[in-house]
Amino acid sequence: MKPLSALIILIAGTLLQIHAMDGKTVSHLITIPVIEGAGIYTSVQMIRTGQANSTAAAITNLALIGVDAGIGAYTLFGKPDNYGTLRMVHRIAGMVTGAAAIWLTTSAWLNSDMKTVGRGVSTGYSVMTVVPVILFSF
Repeated sequence: MKPLSALIILIAGTLLQIHAMDGKTVSHLITIPVIEGAGIYTSVQMIRTGQANSTAAAITNLALIGVDAGIGAYTLFGKPDNYGTLRMVHRIAGMVTGAAAIWLTTSAWLNSDMKTVGRGVSTGYSVMTVVPVILFSF
């Protein structure tokens, strides 16, 4: 499935259930593909450079994206009995992913093999990851 098709399906599914979700949740679901796509792009570019710190930051970031996405999806769509606890774990995982994003961006700017576009995407990814967690208490 093409990424655009997946995004359209996500948006359509979200719009069908919008009456059951608050605006913060809807905006979170719509922006997640863009934010995580930037993180995945930057991580892959960092791994390709082959420098040790860059590779470690990228692998850590990819792992945390996967864990956080899994917890978030299960919390939202699984409707578990311990919803409050899993939501708190998802928030903590989001904060840790934000710290990994800052490490990734720092590594990107210190890595001379990283292209300027990758550095810019990494910086944008860090901002888009950290700011919502701090400002909007996601």
